[in-house]
Amino acid sequence: MSTKTVQFSVEVNNMQITSGSFQVFGIVEKYVGAVNNKTSFQNNTFSAEIKENESQYYSVTVFINEYILDGITYTINEKPLNLLATLYLPDANDVVKVSPESSIASIYTFARMTEVSDHGKVHMKGTERNMKIAYGMKQNLYKTEGSIGDMISKSPNGFETNSYPMFNSLCNLYYYCLTNPIANTGKPFYDQFLDYVWHEADKPNNNFLQAIRNILHDPFTNAGNIYQMLVGLEEIYKDSLVSMKNVSDDQRAPNNWTLTLKSNSSGAKNFIPSGFAFVVFDADDNAWIANNFRAGSALSGTHCPVYKYDATPADFSPIQGGGLLGVAFGVAVSPDKKYISFGNFGWGPELNNPQEGSISRFYYKDGRPISPSNGYTLGLSRVQGMEYDNDGNLWMASVGFSGTICTFTNRCLSL
Repeated sequence: MSTKTVQFSVEVNNMQITSGSFQVFGIVEKYVGAVNNKTSFQNNTFSAEIKENESQYYSVTVFINEYILDGITYTINEKPLNLLATLYLPDANDVVKVSPESSIASIYTFARMTEVSDHGKVHMKGTERNMKIAYGMKQNLYKTEGSIGDMISKSPNGFETNSYPMFNSLCNLYYYCLTNPIANTGKPFYDQFLDYVWHEADKPNNNFLQAIRNILHDPFTNAGNIYQMLVGLEEIYKDSLVSMKNVSDDQRAPNNWTLTLKSNSSGAKNFIPSGFAFVVFDADDNAWIANNFRAGSALSGTHCPVYKYDATPADFSPIQGGGLLGVAFGVAVSPDKKYISFGNFGWGPELNNPQEGSISRFYYKDGRPISPSNGYTLGLSRVQGMEYDNDGNLWMASVGFSGTICTFTNRCLSL
């Protein structure tokens, strides 16, 4: 079994680590465990030999003991203050950056598979599928090689929502937990932050990463108070909540610390998402979304977008043809998750609606329509909700038959 040498670099606003250690972990269920013993390092860089096995997803936890920042030496004696990064081994060809940004991005996107001990050790465990999806979303926040993700930093996010400023505010919280000035409540900053974040009654927060994990259990608790901790302090990570432009002071404070990403691309600039309804997932974890109308018109939509596991459009998105027309509630995936069917409600001018209702069907790998150009009709009228049974029969509600349930068998759909 071959090994790969991965280079790591710790970056926190010109901080120089004079004493620290790191540990790399496999995080997919079959391969969970430490790659190395806890290993000391200095001067912010280190490397690790990682075996290339069937699993390619790993995490690294950096334990900081002593560091120099702006000429001042800081020692961490009590509450741990660690950093985290996650990586997909084939992507780790350049230096893997370990930073507040990588820590926040990894905790937020891997939260469902993550626990953090009182000593700051991060335990991640999930299926290969879990990790593929979480890692893809992490890249939208912060990339492994150390740059901010395009999705969070650009339109329709960027400065058009509060997620990018919130991400930077979370990084500022980390920085001030490091330097630990006196907070505006009179307590040391780090202690106050840990006190504010929700935790179980008998399990107080003991370190920053644990608190960030808990903030996702209940992002509403003390949300405004946590924001106020940063008001009046220097903005180390720029473009945070405290400096949002064209927003009044009372509106900058979030009522919760949830990061939400928007996407407004279907994959084609002339077919923007519009009238979204139901969604199903295929065998490759692509999301197929019912789309009711064409934006900017009074016509039924003739397209539906398909998104990959990282929320970017699939290469063949948006799908068209096969009778696709004004889909609303009707979308279903076959038991083997290889075929997706849409129920066409079809509304608007008759010229735009050649049939009163139909079913469109597509192959999951390339978005190729299986149904004829007007879809499967069979006397249907304005199909709405639909579902496959375990035998592959498609059941649907057809409005034109007074809401009765119709069924198409495998044979009728030419499987």
